[in-house]
Amino acid sequence: MSWDVGKRHELRGVLVSEAPLHVGGWEPTMAADLALARDGQDRPVIPGTSIAGALRAWLTTSGAVADVDAVFGYVKGQEGKASRLRVDDAPVLDDVTPVVRTGVAIDRATRSAAAGYLYERELLPAGTRFAFRLVADEPAREKDPGVGEAFEALTAALRAGHVVLGAARTRGLGRVRLEAAQTRTTNLSDRAGLRAWLTDSSPWHELTGGPSGPPPGRLVVTVDWQPVTPVLVKDSLPGALVDALPLTTTDPDGKVRLVLPGSSVKGVLRAHAERIVRTLRGTPAPGSLAETL
Repeated sequence: MSWDVGKRHELRGVLVSEAPLHVGGWEPTMAADLALARDGQDRPVIPGTSIAGALRAWLTTSGAVADVDAVFGYVKGQEGKASRLRVDDAPVLDDVTPVVRTGVAIDRATRSAAAGYLYERELLPAGTRFAFRLVADEPAREKDPGVGEAFEALTAALRAGHVVLGAARTRGLGRVRLEAAQTRTTNLSDRAGLRAWLTDSSPWHELTGGPSGPPPGRLVVTVDWQPVTPVLVKDSLPGALVDALPLTTTDPDGKVRLVLPGSSVKGVLRAHAERIVRTLRGTPAPGSLAETL
């Protein structure tokens, strides 16, 4: 069976993390229980499958194309179709040092750390840069499944920072944005276009400007707040003079900042919402003294 290709759309650029990023590897390491994915040169990498999955999820929720399966392919029983989009692995471009954050579950009854739920996650800091490349093959003779529309929508979403990658996305991790984006389209159905693509002489066009604002169907709320009392989110590493140090992060320019992680904010909001619901329903927390009485 031949692969019908008319136009080939290509997108390349630098994928920059706007928040800490974790794309998991196969097994734990000495540094963390949840280690980063790495390539054969031991460089942190975002596998193309992880990027493709995030792009497909965004395309599904955005409604930019009518048939996502026709663009990304599918497997249903004994039938299936190959994807018309290909995403390369994205290796890190700079020499970055991953950071390790400790995570713990909170016992709903005691409000303290739950036994058996302590883990360490390896993260790449905000500002980490990755090489990015996406290829989309638009058919020449088949009915157009919307490859061109999907390519344009995904390009705009990546440049606007609407695509989120990796784990713990609901905790503020994984926000990325495509910078220095370039595209080119080559007609592979004629001899001149095929020769230009094989010799890599098709011109690239730099994208300027770009969309802004929240993703479709999503409400973004920004809150500027100031603590009324002292706040401490403990770093996993002890200090030289004190046992507990506040959690910090380092910007790409080397500036160190205090961090209030999304996991802590989400945990507080969840606990408060659960307390309200249990109060209204008169339901005690699991494992509490009131439940045993």
